[in-house]
Amino acid sequence: MKAAGFANVSLKQSNGFHVAGFSNVGLKNHNGVQLSGFANVCLDTVRGMQISGFINYAKCVKGVQLGVFNFSDTCSGVPIGLFNFSRKGYHKFEISADEVFYLNVAFRTGVKRFYNIVTAGVDPRNFVRPLHYYGYGIGTSQRLGRKLDLDFDITMNQIAKAGALEHFNTLNKVALTFDIHLNKYFSIAVGPVANVLLLNIKDRNFTYFNNNVAPYSNYTTTVINNNYQLQGWIGGKVALRFF
Repeated sequence: MKAAGFANVSLKQSNGFHVAGFSNVGLKNHNGVQLSGFANVCLDTVRGMQISGFINYAKCVKGVQLGVFNFSDTCSGVPIGLFNFSRKGYHKFEISADEVFYLNVAFRTGVKRFYNIVTAGVDPRNFVRPLHYYGYGIGTSQRLGRKLDLDFDITMNQIAKAGALEHFNTLNKVALTFDIHLNKYFSIAVGPVANVLLLNIKDRNFTYFNNNVAPYSNYTTTVINNNYQLQGWIGGKVALRFF
């Protein structure tokens, strides 16, 4: 075990538990755990775990990265954080449509076991005061066949009208899609989506949201001291994915 109030620096291959108040830096392989308050850096292979309060980087990860931002060149383990990027990992740019928003874009990044989703969408039928959203989510992908994956995604999306953000109004989605690979760089995804719409009743756009977001409702109720209306329905999506 190596412990430091500020930083540990390893010039050769290191093993065991390294803990530092600010950062751990390894120039060669590390077998074990790097734990720091801010950053962990390994310029070679980590076999074990990197846990930090902010950022982790390793050239090759064979284990787990846990931090706000996780970066690597290759990763055969799992990075878990707000934003994960592995250069040889999982990256997808997506254009999709569903029963509410006819134009959606998303960027999916990480590894197939766990990836982040940054997404936005718009209903182009009203160009003057468009209904739109932006959101964030996580997902995982399981290979079913040589050209078929099954993806499970969860996203939370803030909806707005013409950029006006007054209250917490979210369209939350759980999607199960079949991703059909047509070639190395292009795929088509389709599947059902469970939607939960949470609207603030006091929002000045409540009536507009209530009339224009949910195409129909399988379930409607009021929650949180009767200040919010909750609606749920089953929909679907079709998407084109690139890279």
